[in-house]
Amino acid sequence: MSSTPGLKRKLAESRQEPTAKRHHLHGYDPQSPWLHGSPTGIWRTRGNPDVQHAMPLSNMVSAVQDLIDPDFDPLTAMLDDEPRFLKPLPARIAPEDLEFLRFRGALSLPESGLRDELLRCYIQWVHSFMPVLNLQEFLRCVAENDPEGNVSILLFQAVMFVGTAFVDLKHLQDAGYSTRKSARNAFFTRLRLLYSLDCEEDRIEILQTLLLMTYWSDSENSPQRDIWDWIGVCNTQAQSIGLNKDPASGEIDIKTRRLRSRLWWCLYSRDRLIAMGMRRPLQVNDGTSSVPMLKLDDFDFEPFSPYVVSKFYCRQLQDVSHQKRLATMFIEKVKLCQCIGRVLFAQYTPSQRQFGATDRTTVTLIPRQASDSEFARCGQKLDSWLSALPKDAQFIPKSGNNFHDGEDVLLLHGAMLRMLYHATSSALHRPWTSASKDQSKLRTDWRNAARAKMNDAAAGITHIIQGLNHLNLTRFLPQSGVTVILPAAVAHLTNTMSDDPAVRETSVDNFHRCIRVLHCLKDIYPAAGEEFANIEAAIKMQAGASSTFFQVMEYNLDAPATSLATRKPSNANSISQAQPHPPVSVTETPRPQARASSTQENMHQRTPSVASTHEPAPPLFPNDFDQYMDLGIIDNNPFNFLSIDIDSFPDIQTPSQSNKTQ
Repeated sequence: MSSTPGLKRKLAESRQEPTAKRHHLHGYDPQSPWLHGSPTGIWRTRGNPDVQHAMPLSNMVSAVQDLIDPDFDPLTAMLDDEPRFLKPLPARIAPEDLEFLRFRGALSLPESGLRDELLRCYIQWVHSFMPVLNLQEFLRCVAENDPEGNVSILLFQAVMFVGTAFVDLKHLQDAGYSTRKSARNAFFTRLRLLYSLDCEEDRIEILQTLLLMTYWSDSENSPQRDIWDWIGVCNTQAQSIGLNKDPASGEIDIKTRRLRSRLWWCLYSRDRLIAMGMRRPLQVNDGTSSVPMLKLDDFDFEPFSPYVVSKFYCRQLQDVSHQKRLATMFIEKVKLCQCIGRVLFAQYTPSQRQFGATDRTTVTLIPRQASDSEFARCGQKLDSWLSALPKDAQFIPKSGNNFHDGEDVLLLHGAMLRMLYHATSSALHRPWTSASKDQSKLRTDWRNAARAKMNDAAAGITHIIQGLNHLNLTRFLPQSGVTVILPAAVAHLTNTMSDDPAVRETSVDNFHRCIRVLHCLKDIYPAAGEEFANIEAAIKMQAGASSTFFQVMEYNLDAPATSLATRKPSNANSISQAQPHPPVSVTETPRPQARASSTQENMHQRTPSVASTHEPAPPLFPNDFDQYMDLGIIDNNPFNFLSIDIDSFPDIQTPSQSNKTQ
């Protein structure tokens, strides 16, 4: 029988999955029951509709019972493990498409042990950062294997995919994957195939899936679509079902109303964080939305059933106060994202780098200097957020040695909030640090003050990162962790060229701290690997510029984090109310500085030093990880800044990229 070359290629690709991995997967055919004669709608499980269903041979059943346990029922055991909670695929999907999905593994689910671990990791490390599910109902259907659960296979595969970022690597290796990155790529490929073949019709579930898909972007294997593109698709889906409108205006039940509100603000916050991280324009327009700001009433707070708790045990499933603290942190993150949006809109403008290229996205954001009044408004909004931050969002455990169950999750959330604040402050002040033709004392003082703010932000981020690293929590950072680490790493790299030896040494150490975390996140988030390669390329381009660059490159990527057993006792019993920085007044609008034409020019550009009269800002969050790291904010040190253009990073070719173009 003849076959098209395309089908042959697809079938060949499907055979590349490791044997061990295939043996640990459950097939899924939602269009026919697994056992012949079972009532339609009761078991929606695997099977081939072209193969006659048959009961296990009676002699095989007898042999199993004799050898294992007279009371053992293999049929019941198989049914218990079979995913009966999935709803049927749309009947319109062509048989050849279904066959293709089977060959590519898109209808395959992890075996129950791995499935439960992936779900547990989703609950702990993903859902509270982006609460896109009605988690109670979702987990109930899976835990009870409810035949009437009607869980979308598209959405379920999305949950499995994001869980691969945080599950213990041993579980993935037992399933046949050599690395976490290969596992995540395989799970994402299944997910994207299901999405591409329109295997789901409900737009809410499509939107939930797309938001979870923003946890992966691989420019090497998928150059035509990155997470910024997925956010654009999410925005279109949301607008098409009126998700940007106040859900209270419609006649819908309370759970659906809550879900719609959370989904809108999940989309909004992801848009802001991705725009800041990728230096791309915003896509979600505030002006088109009438959805009220999130409040605790928009979350479902209730203990989960005992069976769900026993199956996916973690603190937030049984402690309502824990759920409320995590919800409070998410609400505060959304409010901070409003500040981020305002900063990006006022202080940055879209630009087309490599104009004319059509094989990738070329639009990027570049700094511009807004009016002093607009800058002041952005700063005031950021300060207001900080001063109003509730205590439930400022969590530090009473002991750094012995976390109570679930405190690590609260700690990581609180740390991410603080780092996002620092990163936003850095983005706010960055456009004002560039050299200007205006060399007046006022302009110079203002530039130095802005640089000092960026150094404060970089020191604050590194301080927290070091604390998380000592607690072995950096591997659980969300993708926005890359967003906050990058500006800190670049600031420290800049300061390695200071004329002060003490500043150089401190900056090199802090740069190494940041770069090690980026390296550790490479297998989880390809963006971390890309930024890591860009920073390395920027450094290597300067060979011979200064001996400091050779010192910068001597980082030990395999340096282990301090083990939990060697943690020093914590003195962080509480957090006092943080106070915002006093606003810096600007009485004159500096003229914008034209951007350098290349990274090479920027790396050699020297700019005036920070005034020695700069007073260090008070700590924003007292006692944050002070027991793990002796890192003070750099102050009263004369800097000679080496200007590094962070926006030029996407233009730098890594060695692997250069080979591809030759």
